[in-house]
Amino acid sequence: NFLTDEESKTIMDVIDRNPWSKLFKRRQQFYGTIYYHTTHDDFRVQPKLSSDNNEDTQNKNVPSPKGGNREIPPELLAKRKPGLPHATPLDMQPFEFIVEKFYKYPFVDKTEDQKQQVFGSERKDFPVQILVNEYWENFGISSHFENEEAFGDVIATISLLQPVYMTLEKPTLHTNDCKEYHISESGTVSKTNVLLEPNSLFIMSHNCRNEWRHGITQHKVVHTPSPSSPQGFDVKQRNEEYRRVSLTIRHLLPGRKQVT
Repeated sequence: NFLTDEESKTIMDVIDRNPWSKLFKRRQQFYGTIYYHTTHDDFRVQPKLSSDNNEDTQNKNVPSPKGGNREIPPELLAKRKPGLPHATPLDMQPFEFIVEKFYKYPFVDKTEDQKQQVFGSERKDFPVQILVNEYWENFGISSHFENEEAFGDVIATISLLQPVYMTLEKPTLHTNDCKEYHISESGTVSKTNVLLEPNSLFIMSHNCRNEWRHGITQHKVVHTPSPSSPQGFDVKQRNEEYRRVSLTIRHLLPGRKQVT
């Protein structure tokens, strides 16, 4: 695990006491610079924010994926309040210990022949944004490429609270909607699932970052390895009690699109 349970709790304590933004399908928090690449024409997720739109929304039951309102236990509903309709820039300082972990072995080996930097050898070069996404029940995210003009060569994702499968697929065209995939010499379709466990770190770079799309489907069950279980795995239901939080860490590049 990249994080200990104590570190994970520290992160969640910070997240749960800070305001959420609800601009799109899920709640988000922007630590550091605000930017969201799939909606670059929306002023609310650009570095220069408007201070005019600061109204809050009323607390209501959260719609289920199929529409309509589902009765949710009060203790869960308290954590599922609708977010603010504008993005709030949050201080990255509480996550300084995460930054520090990227500059210790095995992520940085000071010997000249075994350097393993993730975000460069200098802490000053660490990304200026940590994007937090929240996923309830079996909500997912469409398969997509990370914009090469907006983000750097490395994308790092930290998973918290619950496990999930991330789908990786290599389409024949470099688009988010291509449905045809590369076929290997052995006849295997270039598509696979990766288990992201709580407290884990998943790094995309090189071919994985540039040639493979990634996303999370609306699968309702997650199987996780469990040597103590008779069947060798545990089953996690992505029901109304399921909550997963992810931290996406990446460099913002000068070429990213912005509103004028």
